[in-house]
Amino acid sequence: SFWKISLLLTSLLAVAETNIPQTSRKDSPQAQSAKAEIKQPRERTGIAILHTNDVHGRAWPFEKDGVLVGGMAAQASAVQKIREENRKTGTATLVLSGGDVNTGVPESDEFKAEPDFVGMNHIGYDAMVLGNHDFDNGIEVMFKQKSIAKFPVLTANIGFSDQRAVRLAEPYRIITKENIRFGIL
Repeated sequence: SFWKISLLLTSLLAVAETNIPQTSRKDSPQAQSAKAEIKQPRERTGIAILHTNDVHGRAWPFEKDGVLVGGMAAQASAVQKIREENRKTGTATLVLSGGDVNTGVPESDEFKAEPDFVGMNHIGYDAMVLGNHDFDNGIEVMFKQKSIAKFPVLTANIGFSDQRAVRLAEPYRIITKENIRFGIL
């Protein structure tokens, strides 16, 4: 009987509160400002997948038709701008590499693409799959590059005769962005 009375009183109070007339008082400028700052939950609007592949050591800008283009700095600026725009709309942004970071220009070849991997870390790559040229410098260089990478290195379709290479790459990784789970193969 206690619970019935309690439930009845709660129901009566709820009905009473909904019937209280609202005053026509205007909010103060401070209250209006505070209400405007309350962040509403973002509605998810999409998925953006940014990818590179076959960059072949182009960490530095290069000249094309008399103009400097490319390079990690330009890529970092573009990715940062896109991410900032996508954050506003709740768009999930993935940055992926299709591989072939190695073998291309003397600067990268001399340093075994280490500057490229450092640049990819600064850009915030989410994952990389190995391309055929990523094997050009041998397994020791690949282990060094993987130790630099702050993102997963993946491959699911390569059989390694050297058992050390089995630890080199994962077959897949699940990444969560904006509460969306992505399986990267």
